[in-house]
Amino acid sequence: MYILLIIIILLCIINRIKYNESKQLLNNNIKSYVLYIDKRFNYIKNIINELNINSTFIKGIDYKYLSKNKLVKDNLISRQWITDTINKVKYIKEFSLARVACHLGHITILKNFLQNNKKYALIFEDDIKIENYDLITKINIIINNIPKDAEIIYLSYCFEYCDKLKKINTIFSKAYRPLCRHMYIVTKKGATKIIKHTLPMFSSGDRMIGHLIQKNILNGYLVNPEYLNIKQLRTKTGILRTTLDNIENHTQCMN
Repeated sequence: MYILLIIIILLCIINRIKYNESKQLLNNNIKSYVLYIDKRFNYIKNIINELNINSTFIKGIDYKYLSKNKLVKDNLISRQWITDTINKVKYIKEFSLARVACHLGHITILKNFLQNNKKYALIFEDDIKIENYDLITKINIIINNIPKDAEIIYLSYCFEYCDKLKKINTIFSKAYRPLCRHMYIVTKKGATKIIKHTLPMFSSGDRMIGHLIQKNILNGYLVNPEYLNIKQLRTKTGILRTTLDNIENHTQCMN
């Protein structure tokens, strides 16, 4: 009886080892980052662990400790963004410290990425919803087929003008003006442009980046949703309640 039990345990251990060894690793050219806030750490940590992606976790800035005057003094936000309450231009989003904190968290990641030797950064926000755990296989295929001129690639997106998209192949479309950056890939050139052109801030981070793409300053691509479709998980209560005024469920297309 004891011998049989030992054999069963050994078989379980061997199978577990084989399972872990069979898990595909992320492409060596890419570095993964996760931007998180304290209350969502366990949630996103569990997802990243399940995906078996070795990631650097970057804690987001607490907007409650930010000062408008200091942000202006440090040239991190434009004073005009604070005082302009009319917002006649579509890409300008109403000022809030939460939006500033979110974008500065992404800037921290981009600056970190520029200091290492990886070709691409894969960036997750902490409210993604993953239902397909074969994600690494698809990410590696995406990496191996990225258009040569791509500077940012949205693995998921929202509020895009889908009638203006140019489909390149089964994986990619040329972006027009996407929003949402809960999961994206960026190159060194793309990271440099985002830092240069979005500081001081004059709108929310995703609006500024979308504006850069629309103006052909930043070369953006989308992964087609029929190939990969990753959602944000927004709730009205609990740890996934947004501190911004974003709606609970985002649509991919404006039209």
